[in-house]
Amino acid sequence: MSEQRMEWRPSPAVEWVIRDAWRLRNPRRLADELSNRLIADGVPLWRFGSYIPARHPEFFGDAYLWRRDVGRAEYFVATHEYTSSPAFRNSPLHAVRETREMFRRRLVGPDARLDFPLLEELKEEGGTDYVILPFEFNDGLQRSGEAADVGEDGRWSLGFATYATDAPGGFGDRHIEILRDMTMALARVAENLSIQAQTARFLDIYVGRDAGQRILSGQIMRGSGETIHAAVAFFDLRGFTALSDTLPREALIDLLNSFFDRVAEPVKAADGEILKFIGDAVLAIFSVTPERDAMGACRAALNAATDTVSAVSALNTERAAVGESELGFRVTLHVGDVMYGNIGSSDRLDFTVIGPAVNVVNRMQGICRDLDRQVLVSAEFASEAALDDLVPLGSHPVRGVADPLEVFGLEG
Repeated sequence: MSEQRMEWRPSPAVEWVIRDAWRLRNPRRLADELSNRLIADGVPLWRFGSYIPARHPEFFGDAYLWRRDVGRAEYFVATHEYTSSPAFRNSPLHAVRETREMFRRRLVGPDARLDFPLLEELKEEGGTDYVILPFEFNDGLQRSGEAADVGEDGRWSLGFATYATDAPGGFGDRHIEILRDMTMALARVAENLSIQAQTARFLDIYVGRDAGQRILSGQIMRGSGETIHAAVAFFDLRGFTALSDTLPREALIDLLNSFFDRVAEPVKAADGEILKFIGDAVLAIFSVTPERDAMGACRAALNAATDTVSAVSALNTERAAVGESELGFRVTLHVGDVMYGNIGSSDRLDFTVIGPAVNVVNRMQGICRDLDRQVLVSAEFASEAALDDLVPLGSHPVRGVADPLEVFGLEG
């Protein structure tokens, strides 16, 4: 007697995820569409959640929660602090993260089991059945041509899909079957979206938002780039060599990070772009754009410099209160044309700025030190900024520059 084979037939919602969901590049829209299609399939969906892990220094992953009464998905960030908090550790998601198995709880009736605070909350709001289905990622961010390795704990990264209903009888067997199929299909789509998002995030973190967007848009060949007009800022921490000789490594790293934070926030607020952390220094640009002329770029750079002075001053007050030494720094500002693009070797590129303006702003640090100034700007910068509170400080020779450089400082 020949063995009869059962043909698997996905529901229309699952088939849509398999065939067409990849076209949606927005995870929020994916959650909306998926939820509505499950309801059209007859699944009494009340809430749907997806939790997608992320490699990021500040947060654990992205979360999207769709609720029928709202009608659209909401976005949340799961921070590393939250995933180590008592609230998360006493949640069904943490249990699934440990077991990596399906989680289901009836919320009403004789089979109800409310062993987590979240389940009590869902019942109070009208829920009757709650399901979590984990899905594994193949950790596709790897070197080309090499197989992926599992995580440090020997296991793949894990995402979650959560489903809740308020139907009197909860989910039926056919509903659970559809949800299982849906989660399996969703895993590959979710991982693809996760890789895209992580690639963009990595580029934002390591090369800056504007440079990252340029790289993603295809400016990846060595030598590719463009000449832009920009204000260039160079922030340099004073006395770092002495500090590195006396402080423990962890304290030195904390000090650097504290200083960089006080530089990065003002630069970001002024719509600037940090291109480099060079040892104890920061290189940033403030580009001239159709929305911002040279005067606006220079004034934005100067605002970032003075805001950094205030931020480091506040930091020094905190450090003095605990007996730590104050941090000193200098910032030099120049403006000019720079080449903004890819340079490097055939297999190691850097997206940065090069040109005389970059050399000048760096070498101005020596004049800044000799004049004992915290903020120093070039004559070109002062001219384009057109501010009354910039005072001339004379002309000074600069190594590698033919003519002496006229500089200005802040009044007072």
